[in-house]
Amino acid sequence: MNYKEAVAYLESFPPMKEKPSLERIKLFFKETGEPQNSIDTIHVGGTNGKGSTALTVDALIRALGLKTGRFTGPHMFTWRERIAINGETISEADFGRLAGEINILSEEFGAKHPELGVLSWFELLTAMAFFKFKEENIDVAVMEVGLGGRFDATNAADRVIGTIITNIDLEHTHILGDTVEKIAFEKAGIMKAGVKVTTGARGDALLELRRQAALKDTELVEASEDFTSDSPFIARKEEILANLALIGPHQRTNSLLALTMLAQVTRFQGANFSDAAAIERMRKALASLIWPGRFQLVEDKQLILDVAHNPASAKVLRRTLDQFSSGSYLFVVGFFRSKDVPGFLENLLRKGDRVIACNLNTRRKFYTAREIKAICQDLSIECSTARDVSLGMRQADRLRSPGQYTVATGSFEVVRSTMRYLGWHPDIVARTFNNTAVTDPGRVNS
Repeated sequence: MNYKEAVAYLESFPPMKEKPSLERIKLFFKETGEPQNSIDTIHVGGTNGKGSTALTVDALIRALGLKTGRFTGPHMFTWRERIAINGETISEADFGRLAGEINILSEEFGAKHPELGVLSWFELLTAMAFFKFKEENIDVAVMEVGLGGRFDATNAADRVIGTIITNIDLEHTHILGDTVEKIAFEKAGIMKAGVKVTTGARGDALLELRRQAALKDTELVEASEDFTSDSPFIARKEEILANLALIGPHQRTNSLLALTMLAQVTRFQGANFSDAAAIERMRKALASLIWPGRFQLVEDKQLILDVAHNPASAKVLRRTLDQFSSGSYLFVVGFFRSKDVPGFLENLLRKGDRVIACNLNTRRKFYTAREIKAICQDLSIECSTARDVSLGMRQADRLRSPGQYTVATGSFEVVRSTMRYLGWHPDIVARTFNNTAVTDPGRVNS
């Protein structure tokens, strides 16, 4: 396959397959050389902040001189963004080649095991990542959970040396359960016996994680500002976190999760990982991180891009906005049908804010602009509608008050469409995921 053929193939899959199970992917890996167990793996799950935390872990491990592979999602523009080697997204040629090779293996597997069938799209991507990581002879794989944890394809990896569960909140309730305890149970599925788990979860979710850790014979470590350790990653955390590039208090929390996890892993206890030079490299790594669409400032447009898409992330976004400016905001929003839009808007909006509700240009079901407007009216928030995000952004450019910021949020699709509206080329945006090509993420089209 070439890259275009690989994308067309992946996009031909339905979003979800039948009842979730690890049986198919585990047997597939067993019959193809166990690539997932040839590599030390850091596993990152949770409700929000998984991607940012995985990015941070990857950057810190590279700063310690190790070669990494990173698997994250969703992607912003190109499927290649999901797989990176030493911070560099893989090439179109490699992506197409891997997709073709795994597709052939998947078809052969499906013919041999008709009761299981071929790999799902996410299983195929996970296999591509592990095959590429083995091929590159990386030192550590950083794997972000796709959905849940217990039955996620990334959970087929057994050679896990560190685990993070960022936090637990209500999302995908139709799949994971309608309480934080039920969701915590699913997220805790990535726990492995004897592998310490670092978490930022609180409340009832934390209680469930503690219960699951005891059942799985592992230790749960609660990351916080008050956590202390002899490890230099914790003892010297203020040096490492002195110049965070990623904006918002939640990004400091994500970095604390990463450092606390590293402090628990035996592999990172050597002297060469704790000297002054290593600490300085870690500081520089976090000072230069770029993660498109995560409170991304476009100063010359007075615009903020953020992919928040559930009530918990809306609350975090609002907290960051309040720290950024005390004024009101103009929001351009759009939502997929599976999201809790009333909960999202209630957590996000304040008196004086205005909203432009947009339809989404996507095959997935979405809330119509009129439906969003009705929810805003219930919240006594002024709202207008737009046929799509591009028209919504044009409307925002006309309506925005002097000094006021527009915030594009609610889904990856809104942020993606806004980037297109700005004229940003997908390949250049994708290069920002390498954290090397562009120093100012707000000017990736320059």
